[in-house]
Amino acid sequence: HHFESTMLGAGARMRQVPWADLTPPQRRQMMAKGHCAHGDVAWIVEGDDNAAGVPGSQDFGGANGGEFRKSFHGYAPGFAQLIYSPEGLSVEPMQIDTFNRDKMNVTESHFVSGPVPRNSLAPTDGPDALYSGLLECPVTTRIRKVVDGEYTTRFNGTCGATALVGASECFAAGDKILAGAANVTHHEGVDASLPAGCVITSKNGHLSTTFNTLQTAATCGGSITTVSGSASSLVQFSVVMDVPRDNVTINISGPADVWFGLGFDAAAMADAPWAIIVEGSGNIT
Repeated sequence: HHFESTMLGAGARMRQVPWADLTPPQRRQMMAKGHCAHGDVAWIVEGDDNAAGVPGSQDFGGANGGEFRKSFHGYAPGFAQLIYSPEGLSVEPMQIDTFNRDKMNVTESHFVSGPVPRNSLAPTDGPDALYSGLLECPVTTRIRKVVDGEYTTRFNGTCGATALVGASECFAAGDKILAGAANVTHHEGVDASLPAGCVITSKNGHLSTTFNTLQTAATCGGSITTVSGSASSLVQFSVVMDVPRDNVTINISGPADVWFGLGFDAAAMADAPWAIIVEGSGNIT
């Protein structure tokens, strides 16, 4: 999983001592280095003083565990850890038991995986369950990271620094914005008539999400002056956006004898949406 290590210079050595014999400053130093008490003993460095005045030992960790994958491993320019005549390396690995101790005998039975994270897609039973998902190679295709971001659209100008940079995210964003729309197509390519980046277009009632790799002078919205949409369930709803005037008109109709409401960008009341409520008396809030 990860490790802590100490490089030893000439004359330095590791010595096992009872944890109870360590002074409070020594214990704090051990914990700060990532070295913990194993049972009732600890390993400390002795004999790391030398006439040259250069450290006789150094601790190395540098965020090396799997939980810090892709983190920077190195030093800033001009910084170094000096060691007087290095001779040896003492490594303290942290190991994770991947066996299911309740369902297998580690010396006789076949492997049964222990607990794995919920997002692990490695098999835990059947003939392919030969190892724990915790041992997956970092570049396995079974590990996925999904960032559930929010997206918005522009009807003028350009997206600038907020533009999406990849076709896959562009198509996912388009599908999220156009949720419920039928027959949406995806395209990636070069189109001088469209803005650069991720663009949603509508032509003859057909919706398309395009990732345009060409840097163009075209702006969002093009010659669009009006954008409209409607929905119908327990109430009737329509919205018309006047793009040049930056004005939106919303029409809602429903039963005259009860109150009703409309929530935006939500599937349940628990989503705490921005909402319009029409009271039974006719008041709107």
